[in-house]
Amino acid sequence: MGLVTFWIDGRQVRAKSGLTVMEAADELGVVIPRLCFHPALKPSGSCRLCAVEIDDFRGLPAACSTPVEPGMRVKTATARVLDFRREILRVILQEHPRECLGCPRNGTCELQRLLETVGIDFPYSPQEFGRHRAEQAGRYFERDYDLCVRCGRCVRVCHEVRGAKAIVFREKDGRQEVGTPFDRPLEETGCQFCGACVDVCPVGALREKLPPDGSDGLQEMLQGCGELSSIVMALYRKELPRSVKTSVCPVCSAGCSMEFEMAEGGGIIRVRPSVGGTSNRGQACVQGRFLLKEYLARSDRLLTPTIRENGSFRETGWEAALDLIADRFLSYRPEETAVLTDGRCTNEELHSLRTFARTVLRTDAFGCVCPSGHAVASEILRETTGTPGGMGCLQELERADCILLMGLNPPASRPIAGTLLREAVLGGTKLVAANPCKVGAARFADVHLQHYPGTETILVSGLIRLLLDRNQVHPDTAGRWETELKALGEHLSSFHPEEVSKITGVSPEDLVEAACLIGRSETLSVLYGLGVVASPRDAETVRAMLALLQIKGNLGKPGCVVAPLYGNGNLLGAWEAGMASGHHSGLPAQGGAYPSAPFDVLAAIDSGKIRALYLACESLEGDALDSIGPLLGKPEFVVVHDVAIPRAKSRAQGGVGDVNLPMAAALEKGGSYLADGRTVRRIEPVVAPPGEARSVVWVVTELARRMHARGFDSMDSPVSADESKSCVPACTAESQGCDCGGPRPTDLCPIEPKGEPIQRWIGWKPDDPGTSEELRDEEYPFAVIVKEALRPYCQGPLLARESAAFFGSDEELEMNPADVFGMGMSAGDTARVVTRHGEWEGRIRINDLIPVKTLAVSETIVRLHVDLRDIAGGAFAARVVKR
Repeated sequence: MGLVTFWIDGRQVRAKSGLTVMEAADELGVVIPRLCFHPALKPSGSCRLCAVEIDDFRGLPAACSTPVEPGMRVKTATARVLDFRREILRVILQEHPRECLGCPRNGTCELQRLLETVGIDFPYSPQEFGRHRAEQAGRYFERDYDLCVRCGRCVRVCHEVRGAKAIVFREKDGRQEVGTPFDRPLEETGCQFCGACVDVCPVGALREKLPPDGSDGLQEMLQGCGELSSIVMALYRKELPRSVKTSVCPVCSAGCSMEFEMAEGGGIIRVRPSVGGTSNRGQACVQGRFLLKEYLARSDRLLTPTIRENGSFRETGWEAALDLIADRFLSYRPEETAVLTDGRCTNEELHSLRTFARTVLRTDAFGCVCPSGHAVASEILRETTGTPGGMGCLQELERADCILLMGLNPPASRPIAGTLLREAVLGGTKLVAANPCKVGAARFADVHLQHYPGTETILVSGLIRLLLDRNQVHPDTAGRWETELKALGEHLSSFHPEEVSKITGVSPEDLVEAACLIGRSETLSVLYGLGVVASPRDAETVRAMLALLQIKGNLGKPGCVVAPLYGNGNLLGAWEAGMASGHHSGLPAQGGAYPSAPFDVLAAIDSGKIRALYLACESLEGDALDSIGPLLGKPEFVVVHDVAIPRAKSRAQGGVGDVNLPMAAALEKGGSYLADGRTVRRIEPVVAPPGEARSVVWVVTELARRMHARGFDSMDSPVSADESKSCVPACTAESQGCDCGGPRPTDLCPIEPKGEPIQRWIGWKPDDPGTSEELRDEEYPFAVIVKEALRPYCQGPLLARESAAFFGSDEELEMNPADVFGMGMSAGDTARVVTRHGEWEGRIRINDLIPVKTLAVSETIVRLHVDLRDIAGGAFAARVVKR
């Protein structure tokens, strides 16, 4: 960028071309007051406090939105400017309560700093009207609109950065106020409860609810003192000793940098996203922002080892527990033992687990617990791209011309990816969102393809057919695989838009428009979520998306992102270590009883081949054993190493393990994770493990010693950065040509693709779409969809509990408001559903997530009338009649 010469307050200076007057002044050390400006947001100039004088400019332009120009003469502190700023402050202050001493933001309030900078020379009388009570935003923060200065930061961050649009400016009593659309509760507006609005609020209007700080005794003494009590308590809390530690959030694989505000006793008071975080850019989700500290302090933490005796558990010491485990494992043959983990163990622990299984138990039966669809999709990605975690880095989304979003609701499964997606769309990237539900990302998409659940393969096949018909194939692909493309086109001859529309429910016009956006794009990225991997045809859908990318010449191209956005914190690390959901993936056998071909550990447990099992999990927000609970009663001896007391799943509801061991959580032991973009993130410990909790590394090292194993070499926790570097799978640095000398756990280490397309034809061909007798027609104009089939498309582990209630009770019939009101009905009315198979009645519930001419019904109700196995395309036809 070139330099621009201009004058500011009589001084000739130079600044980079493209900067605003405010940005240039900041670099030069010239102070210009501001209130509505925030570096994460686009300038709005609405507060007018940054007004300056510029020669030949009308009025007083806003410094935050006025770019510097050659020869410009800027004056920041003339009498006219100062008088104008004081008048703006007077307007703000005349409606602002005088409660600075008792305000949580006292000392950090930007309005206070403005008063110090600008000064006031007018009477500042107390507020005359009564105060309103703060409104609750779930269990996370409060909204005190009496303190609001209407800067608009919260509204803009919700729209521009998060894309939720949950809060807006609305007119109330003839003035603009911050609120929700139609004054609805936050839970009904699409609020993510991410806390972004709290982080940008300059005053105390939005404030986090903090945990008890041990001041209950003082508060009791001050009871009856009125306003004095709140002032004294606020001042007392500000004087409590605190410190700040920085680490990485372990909840998902986004690798968010977070700041942990610590109390003197070592407890976590508050968690905030790091402003300079490379992965999250100052953003977080409700889990990391508000709930992570609660998970670590949950009441059911496992604090000491316990052993089952006579149907119940008794506490014991580590020595006795480890001796028992070692003796029992030594009594089984190698082929009768197995090791399972979830996606939350660190790379160092995964390395130790795999080494323990191979060299101590002498078994190849080790794996990672997660839904089967995850494993299928990851293996297809590994076969095609060389890595199970996709290609490219999410930060590259801004380089894409078009993004295809399949079965993904970002706030539910990867909120930070949603912020990067929103940023790319605002920068001009086109977005095609395929989702049966009208989720947040679909609302700002250029085209929203509302297909029936399970028809993703047909949908992508129809898009490919349109690209081939329009000859919108990359020249390199067309030249190299001319014969294969011709055969594919012939195979897709029956996938014309009208037929695809009948099966998927997407209109031919939307199909064509989506194909035009994809066809015109030079760089295409694909992001997919739980809706794809929960589909019965998940494998075919993933192959279809990869074929689409290859046809466009984007498979392996720099800037092209292929990313599955779901899974626990280090699920990608487990996949790279060869632990893809219940089976290890062809790692060289080392004396084990099983061959090196993929081996299904869960199937072996179910068949009774596995008699002894070691299960290492970190059940933060739920129970990692839910998906395999029925299998845990099969082995004779089960060791559960977890952070929480396992829920009762078997043994007459007495518990799942024979020995339960307390695990130290990631933020208590440290280590490294493999994050999005295949980057290695170092997690620094911030709190001490509670009770006698220990890491997996410590436990398997102690077990190996007791079992007299040779060749087992591990290290105690916490480990150093250099030690953790050796634990990251070698393929992480090799398969895509990393030029940085290998993973560096202390830094972000993006692994850039070499820029060469995949050198083989994928060879994908879809099944014939066929026809269905369940197509909608004039007699049966509605499509009935099972609610349970819709949930993976809009729900996920990272949603706040308050915003996860997308669907009503099983008895309710859920419809789009346009259909309900168009038929002269209202919410709560009883309607009759008539199908080709039978009919039933139910109460109407309005749900704007549901597509038009669609009815969402619980599976319990549907199974009484329809055999779902006979339904092709994920929906069947019905008509709805008001009773």
